[in-house]
Amino acid sequence: MKSHAHNFIFSIIKISLSFMLLLVGCENYTHRGTDQPQLKSVWVDRILNEKICNLPCWEGITPGMTTIFEALEILQSNDLFIGLKDPVLIRDSPITYELAWQTKSDTGGGIARSVGENYAIRSIYLSLSKERPEITINEIIAHFGEPDSLIIEEDRGLCIGNLFYSEKAVTVVFSERCRKKMSVSENQVVDSIELFPLGISTFPEVEYFRSNTLEFILYWTGYGEYPITKKIQIE
Repeated sequence: MKSHAHNFIFSIIKISLSFMLLLVGCENYTHRGTDQPQLKSVWVDRILNEKICNLPCWEGITPGMTTIFEALEILQSNDLFIGLKDPVLIRDSPITYELAWQTKSDTGGGIARSVGENYAIRSIYLSLSKERPEITINEIIAHFGEPDSLIIEEDRGLCIGNLFYSEKAVTVVFSERCRKKMSVSENQVVDSIELFPLGISTFPEVEYFRSNTLEFILYWTGYGEYPITKKIQIE
């Protein structure tokens, strides 16, 4: 009789322990799920991880070499991008065309511009979604290496940081509300990535910074605080 009682109690304990382990397992599984980083959009992941072509080339489009019309054909053949139309003439002198697109995943878009009669692309602007942040400064540095310099601009209370990769002709842009200085941290979210022809030695030449302006370029010294850069007018 005592043996039956012990067996019954032991069975109850085993069932209770099994149930508790099941609950713990479910809790741990749920916890792991919430800790997983959000999956990147395919087009964003390709920027960081796929060696389709060397920077500043993107998706087979090389600033300074690929024409705006060739870029249209390349992007039309890629089902990651939508909303493509014929390049639009936005300026007569110098002749400037603009090509715009969105991503099929609705997580960003881009603009390419050509300047001159050869229609070669002068700049590619890749805009990342603000609603779904996907790339941090830390990830950029892990894949692109250390930047060589930066500029901090102020625009109506917003500080805009521009990290320069001169040898790669790449600019990485991020932003935050201005204080006396701008703090650059590894978790800072990237707003956009801009690509230019190789060999541009002075960034004021780049259309992004507008003509007749000059920036005080700061040397990159790692994460930390940087002063806000003021623009001066070239006479």
